[in-house]
Amino acid sequence: MTTEIISISSEENVNEAIELMKGKKISVLPVIDSGGLVGIISTDDIAVDACEGEDFLID
Repeated sequence: MTTEIISISSEENVNEAIELMKGKKISVLPVIDSGGLVGIISTDDIAVDACEGEDFLID
């Protein structure tokens, strides 16, 4: 039995990663460069990056 490994190239931008993660309903995505793993991006990483330096008010 084989399972498809969903990954993204290191040359893609974060918007591509978000769309892939949403479409495949996954929260962690391996980042591949030259056939090898160079990192892992998660929805938490994206959320933290998006919120850095922002002040949010909750009413």
